[in-house]
Parts: sequence; structure tokens; C-alpha cells
Amino acid sequence: MRQPAVGPCAPPLLDAVRELEKNDVLRRAFGKTRDGDYVDYFAKVKRREWQAAHEQITQWELDRYLQLF
Repeated sequence: MRQPAVGPCAPPLLDAVRELEKNDVLRRAFGKTRDGDYVDYFAKVKRREWQAAHEQITQWELDRYLQLF
């Protein structure tokens, strides 16, 4: 049997953010902002981005789920 041409999906954004926050090498490499580590700032922005994306209702969801109620 042939192996699939496509590899596994990238980890979800929040998993990647958690891993980034634990990575001391990247934390040192990115340095600090006036308010603290850049990694903490970036993680905060990405969490907000994730939240905003998950507050959206897609047309697919409307088509799929509105008919159930």
C-alpha cells in the first residue's frame, strides 16, 4: 500500500503557542519588549486571533446546523 502524499496536519494554533511559551531558546532569541518577553506578547496575540476565529459562524455551519433546529 502506498503512503499518503500528504503528511500529518500541523498542530492546532493553541498547541503551537503552548510549545512556543515553553521554549527557552526561542524566548531568548526573540528577546523582550518594553512590557516583557516578546514570546508572551506573541502568544497573547495568537490566543486572541484564535478566539476571534472561533467566534465566527461559517456559511457551512449555517447550512448544516440550522436545518437541525
